[in-house]
Amino acid sequence: MRRGTLERHRRSGVNDWGSSGEATHRIADVHQFFSRRPPVVHDRHPGPSQTSAAVPPGAPSPVRAVRSSHPAPSPVRRRSHRTVRRPLPAVLLATAACAVPAAVVPATAPAAKPKITMSGSTSIKPLAKKLIQGYLKAFPGAAQFSLLQGGSDIGVTDVAKGRVSIGNVSRDPVRSDPGGLVFNKIARDGLCIVTNRKNPLPNLSQADVQAIFSGKVKRWEDVPGSTVTGIISLYARTPSSGTQDAFQNIFMGQNLRVSAGAQQKKETGLVQQAVASDERGIGYLTFEATAGTHAVPYKGVACTLRNAKAETYPGVRNFWMVTRGKATGATGKFLRWVKGNAAAQRIIASEWVPLKAGA
Repeated sequence: MRRGTLERHRRSGVNDWGSSGEATHRIADVHQFFSRRPPVVHDRHPGPSQTSAAVPPGAPSPVRAVRSSHPAPSPVRRRSHRTVRRPLPAVLLATAACAVPAAVVPATAPAAKPKITMSGSTSIKPLAKKLIQGYLKAFPGAAQFSLLQGGSDIGVTDVAKGRVSIGNVSRDPVRSDPGGLVFNKIARDGLCIVTNRKNPLPNLSQADVQAIFSGKVKRWEDVPGSTVTGIISLYARTPSSGTQDAFQNIFMGQNLRVSAGAQQKKETGLVQQAVASDERGIGYLTFEATAGTHAVPYKGVACTLRNAKAETYPGVRNFWMVTRGKATGATGKFLRWVKGNAAAQRIIASEWVPLKAGA
């Protein structure tokens, strides 16, 4: 198309693609098209149908489109720069959540509590339980305790073999105990001869005790001050018991043994129950376990905690906590608290006999 013809078309407000309202956009589109397409070869010899005459407004342009090896460009619509945000499908959101791991803050595992295990004397168990409670009150969470019973000899064997941290023993050390053990004295305890409350004996001498428990005297009629008659029911502890050993040493001596006819009980509480329910019964118990029975005065001295603390009652024994070698770590800390802390001494003094300084 000649320049003059284009100018006349421009002045008339008409172009090859529509009305004057779109003229500017169409020309811009043509320039955009030709800037990215190969050059177009124009027909310099228009045919008879081409004319440069003016065309009324609204009439089709008589100018033929230039011939080209490329097809005529289609009108290009302007795209809006506004971005439409569409919600992602739930499946994609779930997948994304799984694909990106959440930040994990490494947690510091709490340190494991040290364990202190005990076994042995049933007489010491009530005291040991109260001491453990007092220690954990003073040092919450300081250790995890396990308290078993079964007799003093069991405690000695268990601690010697490393099965427990502490063996509770209610008798003094003997030559047959395994080597390497350390006996830690923690308290003293009174051992009472007990009868049924229906037979409140006023007193027993050591000779009386030996005659009754050896089986030499078999009937209550032969015991001074008895209010019942009939065959005496003897209750004793098993040979592994520290209480049995203490009774043997304190009351029976080295030459006499408890009668084989005595009913042997594995625990202190079982002796207490038997004597309390049998009016012809007699046995021996620690201070702490005499409830429901009659504690018989021995050698003219009442079997009371006060007399034991005053050292006037003769039937007193030692309580020990035994370790394999010198106690260290959590066990050592616990034993130092038991032996030297004021709160621990108050617990001991409530039902047992505290040790004197340096004992």
